[in-house]
Amino acid sequence: MINELKNSRQAGFTLVELVIVILILGILSAVALPRFINLGADARKAKAEGIYGAVRSANQIVRAGALIRGATGATGTVAVDGATIDVVYGYPAASATGIVAAAGLDATN
Repeated sequence: MINELKNSRQAGFTLVELVIVILILGILSAVALPRFINLGADARKAKAEGIYGAVRSANQIVRAGALIRGATGATGTVAVDGATIDVVYGYPAASATGIVAAAGLDATN
């Protein structure tokens, strides 16, 4: 009868069990925390790669348009998607009205 009374009162975790759980959580957080901290750098890298891809694509599209329209001289313009792009020897000019406009970039993007 006394053993049954002892077993019925025991309801909870031992100190050893609690320490083990806290230890496991500490190890998991030590492994996972640096991964979450590095997400900002990954996001900036992905944004830069996206801009690089947009500039390369815009360069190819403007170059093709300039070749088709014969705008391969020292200066000229090519209309692409309703925007007038300044070109130099058939490539987008390095200006706000050149490659920046062709890639669809602005001061905030």
